[in-house]
Amino acid sequence: MLDTLLCFQTGPTILRSRTVFEDATPELVRDFFWDDEFRPRWDPMLSYFKILEECGHTGMMIVHWIKKFPFFCSDREYIIGRRIWESGKTYYCVTKVSP
Repeated sequence: MLDTLLCFQTGPTILRSRTVFEDATPELVRDFFWDDEFRPRWDPMLSYFKILEECGHTGMMIVHWIKKFPFFCSDREYIIGRRIWESGKTYYCVTKVSP
């Protein structure tokens, strides 16, 4: 299940999503989405990635991605700042993308 909300009211577009994974542990989902070396195997749009900065203590990471788009669109280049942390039995993730 994927719930998505686009907010257009003030400032730039904000995408908020909630995904429910059945029969998957939180650790499995965390490792799956945070593994940029494995991501090209399941995300054919990711043509390049590089970890620019990483802090194992805070869970902060800055990555550089290039995503392929159809021939009539140019590829997109992103600098992504993201952080993940655990509180109790819950993982929190914050991602900020700069196109």
